[in-house]
Amino acid sequence: MSLIDPPQIMLLAALGLALLAYQRLPRPRPRMLRLAGLLTGIALIVETVGFLLSLPKLNNTAVYNLFLPLELLLVLAIIHALRKVPGRLILVALLLGMGVLVWNMLLIDPRASVLFEAAVAFAVLLVMLLFAALWGLADTSPIALHRLPEFWLLIGMLVYFAGLVPVVGLARFLAHRDPVLASTLWTIMPMLATTRYLLAAYAFWLQRRGPADAA
Repeated sequence: MSLIDPPQIMLLAALGLALLAYQRLPRPRPRMLRLAGLLTGIALIVETVGFLLSLPKLNNTAVYNLFLPLELLLVLAIIHALRKVPGRLILVALLLGMGVLVWNMLLIDPRASVLFEAAVAFAVLLVMLLFAALWGLADTSPIALHRLPEFWLLIGMLVYFAGLVPVVGLARFLAHRDPVLASTLWTIMPMLATTRYLLAAYAFWLQRRGPADAA
């Protein structure tokens, strides 16, 4: 990897912008946004460490594998805080996700290999719950959706996790058949993540401005 990795640099910039936008929010902050801010801060640390380890070509797999279950927990907590999805469904998703994670860790060494199956399973579960949360939001909100910070936060996560499933699945399939194409596919993930956190930054900005003031 060259020292200048545009997709990764763009992702780090988007994370920094989102965290700055979150820090500018007045207190008290809604629980959902506090959780989103925490997730953004942790993601910035993970991506920074992963990027720095990649420069001398050190294995950064364990860093991202550690982040997987933490991200699942925080995204589920964000969905729960919105109160548009029954808690029992969120609990079922958590138990299923943790089950796949344990199974995946029994198959491979998480310090050396990416937990592909767990990542895809988490994404599928979260896509379903995020869609349900958005549906509930659209069905109950008296305010136009584009004026709601939570709408943009959920949309960003939905775009990311919905894109993760085909990208990771296809990249895994092509890893030994066409490594060049598989490597190219992996560059899509930072772009999806950049979109996710730019929308999070917009959600934080919209919260600070106030939905009623949005165009």
